[in-house]
Amino acid sequence: MVMRETHEVIIVGGGPAGLTAGIYCQRGALKAVLFEKGPPGGQIAISKEVENYPGVEGITGFDLAEKMLRHAQSFGLRIMQEEVVGVTAGPDLHSVRLANGDWHDAAALILGVGGTVRKLGV
Repeated sequence: MVMRETHEVIIVGGGPAGLTAGIYCQRGALKAVLFEKGPPGGQIAISKEVENYPGVEGITGFDLAEKMLRHAQSFGLRIMQEEVVGVTAGPDLHSVRLANGDWHDAAALILGVGGTVRKLGV
């Protein structure tokens, strides 16, 4: 059965940008839900070593992603491992459609979809 649920904020993408947005939403008393099709952390989670993140020295990408995830969860951010396959912008509510057919609506939509490594092929 297809479900439809309404939130204050929907965040698409569970990398550093999405998790940070979720923390700020929760701290601001905005109930947010974050959708990430894979494990949270994004591209940083597969980095061997992160040396350019302010305030954190010598940490693996996986460990940094775990810290970010725990931080977001400590504020009560709802994180759902679901793929967003469609986005519809509306005048009052924005909607996202999930791969499982469910719909989620919110007054605010944050896209933090990140990027993918592309090799040059030389």
